[in-house]
Amino acid sequence: MREILIRTMKQPAKSTLDGDLKWFCESLGLLGVRDRSETAVKVFKAFLMESKKGQITVDDISQHVKLSRTAIVHHLNRMRRAGVISKEGSKWELRSHSLQKIVDEIELDIQRTLKSIREIAEDIDASLNLPVR
Repeated sequence: MREILIRTMKQPAKSTLDGDLKWFCESLGLLGVRDRSETAVKVFKAFLMESKKGQITVDDISQHVKLSRTAIVHHLNRMRRAGVISKEGSKWELRSHSLQKIVDEIELDIQRTLKSIREIAEDIDASLNLPVR
């Protein structure tokens, strides 16, 4: 099950890698309210750096961030639910080869989901004889 959260955030005034990564994570709901030290951004950045090699493990990420395996897995699972990464066994990988392509795929996921919701809404409207206008 995907859990896609889109937040409308003001883009950073100045383009920096860390600022843009933070904005990207906040916009996709990867940065939790309690994540004051922005560990999600650190894990995501480490993931991106390691993912150039292909599939990666939690140990690969732990070489870049000083977090417990449990904390790293927590953030990875959040990214997986958001549709940014995928998991196969103990290996993790980006959903696609670039962030731009991942955003395109998430957009398609949203369109498919809204289409299904709309179809059910039409059925409910018809069953309850609700007016369309």
